[in-house]
Amino acid sequence: MTGPQTLNVAATRVGTRALGPGVRSVVWVQGCPFCCAGCLAPEWIPERPARRADPDELAAELLADPQVTGVTLSGGEPMSQAAGLARLVRRARLLRDVSVVCFTGYRLERLRSRPPAPGVPDLLAAVDVLIDGTYVAALDDGRGLRGSSNQRVHHLTGRLTECGYDFEGRPGTSRSPSRAPRPCSSAYRREASPPPSRARSTRCAPGTRRRTPTPPGRPGAGRTVMSGRKTIQVDEAQWRRVQRRARQLQGLQRNVPRLLDDVRAQTRADVDRAFATVAARQRRQDEAVRQLSDRTRHIEADTGRRLREQAGRLHQELHETAGRIEEQTRQRLDGLRREAERALAAERAERRAETARLAQEVDAVKADRARAEETAHTWLADARTMAGSSSANCPTSGTHPGASTGCRSAWRRPSGTRPSTASTPRSPSDRRPSTN
Repeated sequence: MTGPQTLNVAATRVGTRALGPGVRSVVWVQGCPFCCAGCLAPEWIPERPARRADPDELAAELLADPQVTGVTLSGGEPMSQAAGLARLVRRARLLRDVSVVCFTGYRLERLRSRPPAPGVPDLLAAVDVLIDGTYVAALDDGRGLRGSSNQRVHHLTGRLTECGYDFEGRPGTSRSPSRAPRPCSSAYRREASPPPSRARSTRCAPGTRRRTPTPPGRPGAGRTVMSGRKTIQVDEAQWRRVQRRARQLQGLQRNVPRLLDDVRAQTRADVDRAFATVAARQRRQDEAVRQLSDRTRHIEADTGRRLREQAGRLHQELHETAGRIEEQTRQRLDGLRREAERALAAERAERRAETARLAQEVDAVKADRARAEETAHTWLADARTMAGSSSANCPTSGTHPGASTGCRSAWRRPSGTRPSTASTPRSPSDRRPSTN
């Protein structure tokens, strides 16, 4: 089996008048799910690799002869490789306005209701004449391009209805370079299932507000200097992470309007392109309608109506999709904004609690200092009191060293008592200012 963009080709022929009106090029594909009794090309039935060909390159090869005015698709079973053949026809018509004839063992009703492979609707839309049905040897009447009388000729467009070519009454001709393989077969064996579709998903841009904190080096930035030489260092890593996150969220928030504008602009451009394509197709269809029969004109008018309805539905779906994207983006932004506010509030509360704890420690240090100063004053007063008492009890302390020592050793404070500042008055010269 081949991929949808590569053809498995059994044979080709450039420039023949045997398989349709005018000079045509023919492609026979490899592989057929039918096994018709009496098939003249049984080697083209197996699903095996043959010549792998790119549809674009094969289209240029088939139109190498400037006299070629049409392309015929046969096989094998063309509908098993419908996607690649549809691309081949599109490429060929970009190079030249050619007609397309296609043989198939499937009935047209089955192709429309239950396509056997991907790309069947695209190929049917590009085919002008479809000859359907399996080959039955007992019904081979040798007339027209049909292999047997059970096969039917469908003019899917009006391109070849008035060309003068009799698809059903002309004597049968060969459809291969050397012999005439009939469309096969008598029983349907298997069908190629289309590959599973791939879902896309789309994703929305987040954003939120930013709160600018105090820069490092200023008060409140994470480093606090206390009185004296004592310094308290505060960890700033978490606060800086919050700052970086706030800056990122603010940048995303600034980009959200631009992203929404880009989505709206892309949606409008897609809608405009779709309308332009539909309008161009409608103009071509209107031109073709004027040249067609009443029945074909009715079919084309119905096709135009369906295209307009489809364009309207596409327009509505695009607007609804844009609205959903905008609403989802707004909800995401609100959620990110609330999350950032909660994070900032928690950070502020933590910093306040840490500041309060530091203030308590500072108050404790101040209280310790006050108590130390009070104790120092008390000791100084006791020292002065002791000095005055020693001078009063030992008046001859200055005459010789032994007398002073004896006076000091004779006077002792009772155990368990402490000096009192009120027992001995101090002279004005003994009073010193406090060194707070």
